[in-house]
Order: sequence, then structure tokens, then C-alpha cells
Amino acid sequence: MNRILIFCLIVLLQGLSSCQENTNTLAQSNSPYLLQHAQNPVHWQEWSSAVIEKAKQEQKLLILSIGYTACHWCHVMEENCFSDEEVADYMNEHYISIKVDREERPDLDAIYQRSASLASGISGWPLNVICMPDGRAFYAATYLDKKQWLELLQKCQSYYKEDPKKMWETAEKIAEGVQQSQLIAKPNGSISYTKDSLNETLEKWQSAWDYKDGGFKPAPKFPAALSLETLLDYALLAQDSASLQFVENTLQAMAAGGLYDHIGGGFSRYSTDEQWTVPHFEKMLYDNALLARLYAKTGRYLKDSSYTRVAMQTIGFCERFWQDPAGGFYSSTDADLEGEEGLYYTWGLEELRAVIPEADWDLFKSYYQINGKALWKKDVFILQRDPFNSDDLILEHGYSAEELEQKVKNWKSLLLQARSNRPQPIIDDKQLCDWNALMIKAYAELYRNSLNPIYLEKAEALGQWLNTALSDKEGKLHHSIRNSIKGSLGFARDYAYAISAFIDLAVLTNDFSYLDQALRWQEILDEEFKIDDSPYYYNNSQLSGQEIIAGIETTESILPSANATIAQNLLRLSLLNEDLPKREQAQAMITGMQNRFSQYPAEHSLWLRLALREVFPYYEIAIVGTEAKQLVDSLFQEPLPHAFLAWSQETKLPIFQNRLQENETWIYVCQFGNCKMPVQKVEEALKQMQP
Repeated sequence: MNRILIFCLIVLLQGLSSCQENTNTLAQSNSPYLLQHAQNPVHWQEWSSAVIEKAKQEQKLLILSIGYTACHWCHVMEENCFSDEEVADYMNEHYISIKVDREERPDLDAIYQRSASLASGISGWPLNVICMPDGRAFYAATYLDKKQWLELLQKCQSYYKEDPKKMWETAEKIAEGVQQSQLIAKPNGSISYTKDSLNETLEKWQSAWDYKDGGFKPAPKFPAALSLETLLDYALLAQDSASLQFVENTLQAMAAGGLYDHIGGGFSRYSTDEQWTVPHFEKMLYDNALLARLYAKTGRYLKDSSYTRVAMQTIGFCERFWQDPAGGFYSSTDADLEGEEGLYYTWGLEELRAVIPEADWDLFKSYYQINGKALWKKDVFILQRDPFNSDDLILEHGYSAEELEQKVKNWKSLLLQARSNRPQPIIDDKQLCDWNALMIKAYAELYRNSLNPIYLEKAEALGQWLNTALSDKEGKLHHSIRNSIKGSLGFARDYAYAISAFIDLAVLTNDFSYLDQALRWQEILDEEFKIDDSPYYYNNSQLSGQEIIAGIETTESILPSANATIAQNLLRLSLLNEDLPKREQAQAMITGMQNRFSQYPAEHSLWLRLALREVFPYYEIAIVGTEAKQLVDSLFQEPLPHAFLAWSQETKLPIFQNRLQENETWIYVCQFGNCKMPVQKVEEALKQMQP
């Protein structure tokens, strides 16, 4: 017995020793993504100025590898390359290797994605950048297999030995290119954007619109919620039926295809094909927050409950899978399960036959296109609908619309129960300030749509969580929290999104303590992030120490840019407080970006949305009096992309001052403080906004 115990103890100690040898410095990280690499034989380190100094002293090239937890190809490269002893030995001998979670450090990701685009013409994740010892990029690649990765490392090492001067020159040119790409024209005069300018912009943009299948060409197709919201606003303002049809086709196609989880709700990050059939199965909080808001807004504007249902189901998915007991939302769900992409979300034919009642099978097959688009690969199905045909096509089976709806509800319940018995994909449980702020705005839009107080209550609860969990003693925001440990200090995007969300809370609840908080955060932006002699803002606080290149976020792909969001916030704050300097700063920001959003609308769609208020009349509507809440609720049901609504029973803010009359409620339709005659009926106010 003693010999057995001794033998077991030796084995245990050997195992612990081996484990310790293969544990790099990422084991001390709080990031789920970095922890996934903690057992790699690569000597990974987290980004820090100390690591850069070490590389300078040793004159070693850097490897900067950026990814995130839910990234499928990040997992594949880790398995094929970073877990391989031969690869690790070469990296450890010749390079200093840094791992970055792009969600924890969006500032670094933005700089190195731009560097990669200039260096190699690529972008995406995993992003693997070969850098000079001072951190400036020389070359970049996304996913590579073992052979390709080793060849790249060996070539770069050979170049570094043979002609380091040329490498330094190349890195200097790339760094200069990144800085040049961030330069913004100094605002000169007022914005000169007109209807003719708008028409020219749309003509350029329309070449990318897929009128047949919806979305923006080519594949892979991303949901592009920001662009679609801008086009929705434009279509209604310009009464452009073609643009509106494009938006509707896209939203219908996305919600009908494999991009959308028909059983549990929620959207995957993108579709690999043009028909939205096969998604890349990872799910991100920001996508679902933005899409829930867009579908809710579309349902409200078009008075179509089918869009609203998608929004509600998407929010329901987020709450079930991602909401922490303390109130915040986690970041993402992995695409993979047990090493296989999409395993959690797909179905075998026999699995479906075992769950769906035999009497419903033919109807189920037709409804979810089992004999058509739903087939992904042999005996593997991704449930989806036909986006451009109504349920009437299914009613040939002899059911009424109500009966069909009940059957679909039953199928979903059965399949959801069956799927709950599967292992769960990995969830990245860190909670990000900016993405949670987007969820507040999604709840706010669902409240405007439905007037259901539960959504406003949830928006407020999430706002209170954000302000408590992610603030420090000085009132400054942190970017993330996990296991009660806060991450880095907030970036401009964190403040911008939080301010936007709290302005929503203020005008929806009539509790202007939310506005006070938004103004305090705006003061921090102005003091720490604002660029001298410019209306724009850096990504990082200037008190936090400069990175390799000071980042300025003005472009967007999926997420709204920090500076565009700040401009939008300044305009709304200027209306509430009749603050002319804030309005002038926002207009200067829009003016400086005019050439960019005119030429590249897809990358600047929020800027373009802000410019719409220069092309079409824009109104602030102040409702004051005892019945103000009822009147603003009625106005929420109207499509008003050209109006900012605020209501109160008091006169605490400048927008309401001198407008309260005892026992009466008045609607003031104004343009930057210049008001038309006050009215008491919604219909009269709507007439005042007609062209």
C-alpha cells in the first residue's frame, strides 16, 4: 500500500512539474482568451511597456498575436501552431511573443489591424503581427498552418539578420501610414452637405447592395446594423421606397437564414455565403445588442410586429445565455463545441425525426426547408426559413395562421429542450463597458417600441450595474470586469457609449440624474481624451501613457466609432441644455469628416446619419406638463428619425424652462431653440414637422 501511495505521489509531482514548465505568464491573466493560451509551450507575455523595453534591450523581434475567445480560427491556430513544441522552441529562441485579447484592448487591435492592412493588405483574427523591437509593425498575417507560420518566422528572422535597416525603414513607413490614415481635415466653415451630395454618396454605396439576397456584397456577409439603421432613417426621410425595400429585404433574409438561431434566438457574427445560409457560429454581445435595437426600431417605424418579435427573441437569448447574476452581460459564445464548429446549433436528420411529432413532420420539413437550403453537409442541417415567401405558402397543409404559430412554438420548445442536453459551448464571461452600454440602448428601443415598462426597468438596472461595477473611486470608467476584478481604464468608446445610453435613460425616465452622470463622463472625455486644437478625441486617456501610435477612432465596421458617437452625444446634450458650444463642436466634427463619409459611407454610416439632419429638417420636441408622459408615448409610435424627444412635468432643464403651464400640457416643436407655436395634440405636432 505504501509503495502504491509513493508511486502515486511521484506521478502527481511529475505532473505538477510538467504543468508548471508549460505554464507561461498568461496564467496570471484575467482574460478568458489569454487563459486559453496559458498552457502553450510558447513563452507568451501580456502587452506592457516592460515587455517592449525588454525587446529593445535584447534587440529581438516581437510577435504580437491578437484574437478573442469565440474566434474559431484562433483555436485552430493555437492547436496547430502555438501548442506545437517545434514552433514554440523557434518562437522562444528568436522572438518575444505577446498575446492580446482584442476585446480587452480594442485600442491596440485598431492600431495593428490598420498596420496589417498597410503591411500585408489583410485584416481579421487571429491577427499575427511581426514587429520591430519597439513595437512597430513590419509584416502581418491572419490564420496560418504550422508550415506556413514557421516559414514566415524564419524568413523574417533571416531578413532581420541580413538587412535590419531595411526592416526598420519598412516599419517606419507603415507607422507613418497609420498616422496619415488617422489625419482628419481641419473643419473649415460649416458643413456643406446637401441633397445632391447625399444622392452622390448613395449612388456610390448602392453598388455594394445585394438587392436579391439582402445585405452588402460580397460574402462573407456581416449584419452591418449601423449601415442598415442609417439607410432606414434615410428611406423614411427621403420617402425612398427602393432603399426601404433593401433594408426590409435584408432584415427579413437575416432573420430567416442560418445567421439567426431559430430555436434559441440571437444572431451569429456573419454569414459565410451570400444567401445567409451558413453562419460563422460564434455569437457576440455587440452584434445582438445592435441588431435587437435595429429590429425594434424597424418594427416601431413600420408598425410591423414581425421585426419586434426578432428583437424580443434576441434580447431573450442574451438574457438566458449571457446575463450575470449581478446584472451585467458576458461577451460572447464560442463557435466550436468539442472541436467542431457549429455542433451546438446544427441537427442531424434522425435527431429531428426523434423530436418532432410524426404528424407534424411534413409541415416541419417545409417550414424549415429541410429538403432545401437547410442542408449544410451530409446529414447536418441548419434550420432556416424562406425569407421572401409568407407563411401562406406553408398553410397549404391546411392549418390556420394561429394553428401554425402554435405548432412553431411547440417545435421550438421541444428542440430547445433537446439542445439543452448537449454540452454548452464556451462563454467568454468578461463584461465590457461599451458592449453593455449597447444593451442599455437595445432595451431603451424595445421600450419605445412596446411601451412595456419591463424593458425600461431592465435598461435602468443595467445602467445602475454599469455605473457601480465599472466605475472607480474617482468616477472613471473601466473597460471590463471579470471575477470582480476590473480591467484597464476605459477607452473613449466606453465613455461615448455609456454617455449615449445614459442620455436615453434620462429622456425616457424623466430622471435627470442620468443626465448629470452623462455630463460628468463627458467632462472626463474633454479633460483626458480630447486632442489639442481639435474637436476630436483619442482612443486612450492621455494620462494613461501613449501606445506605439496614438489611436483616433473615426471609422466603423460593425461598432459605431467613438468620435461619431461623441458627436451625436454632444448634439443631444446641446439640445437638452441649450448649450451652443457643444452644438458647435459636434458640427465641427461632422464637417471635418464630410469628405470621408461622402466617399466611404459603409465605413462612416453613423457620421452619414448625423449629416442627414443637415439635409433634412431636424427637430427637438419638448413636451411639458401633467400629461407629458402619455403624449411622448404616442409620439414614440410615429416614425420620427428627424426628431429628438424629451418630456417632463418640471422645468429643471433649459429645454423645458418657461414652458410649463399649470394643469396643462404643451408640445413644443423646435429647431435648436427656435420653436413653433406650442400645441396640445400629437396630430398638430406632426403637422408642424411636415415639409
